[in-house]
Amino acid sequence: MKLSRCLTLLAALLPITLAAPTASSARRQDGATNDSNSRVLVDALSLEQLAVSFYDSSLALLSADDFRAAGYADSVRQGYEQVLKSAKAHSDYLVGEMTNLGHADAAVGCDYTFPVKTTEDFINMSEAIQAHAVSTYAGALDRSQSDTYTTVLGEMLGDETRYATWISTAVKHQDLADTSFEILAG
Repeated sequence: MKLSRCLTLLAALLPITLAAPTASSARRQDGATNDSNSRVLVDALSLEQLAVSFYDSSLALLSADDFRAAGYADSVRQGYEQVLKSAKAHSDYLVGEMTNLGHADAAVGCDYTFPVKTTEDFINMSEAIQAHAVSTYAGALDRSQSDTYTTVLGEMLGDETRYATWISTAVKHQDLADTSFEILAG
């Protein structure tokens, strides 16, 4: 619940933050482009740090036996371990790029606490986080002003979409036949 409220607050404040004028608006175009790319990368990095924290802490809490007891095959927990590995790789790349752009301070993460007590809590929250990841990367692609970042963000969007679909279909056994305009409830 607390995470849901935090994500709702973040979703409400993010457009205001991104729309606010910055000191860089008076700089030449290259500076504005770097600032724009930095904002896009910070959004993606924040998401990846949240995901790493979530998957890392939750998988440390829930053993393979917990997954089995909840009726899930070993491959489900192994799949989540792959999602964590991917989130760490994305986060590492984004930290490196922020450092290269001179914004190493933006790479400092936050401490998160997640209300995960059961395997079912974890799976439901993972579905919400992956849906948020897909949305974040789709928005990042639209705002990216770098061919390189557009390519990398597109690859990350592909990963996040694949994981979101895997959770919905293979883990939760949901039917994708009637989801043309699905709205995720928070």
